[in-house]
Amino acid sequence: MIKSEIQWIDCKERMPKSDKDGYEFLVIVEEKDEDKNCCNYNIDLAWFGTYIDNFWDTCNDWIEGQEVHITHWAKVDIPKELLVKGE
Repeated sequence: MIKSEIQWIDCKERMPKSDKDGYEFLVIVEEKDEDKNCCNYNIDLAWFGTYIDNFWDTCNDWIEGQEVHITHWAKVDIPKELLVKGE
């Protein structure tokens, strides 16, 4: 059994640095509805890019013009036993 605790970091506190924090991250995406009265929150896999907040790219494709922001991020630490070893 693999146990893991996600250490979420608020984007207001700190953004990741590629040389220190890795290259892929779990992120919490805040997705505002059309009326902007409420939000939906999703977890996605992300990496450095320019699509969301001029900082992130994500696996999911968001609707163009939809207001989305990353609120929190966490390092993706893949346990060694899950990595595929080359032959």
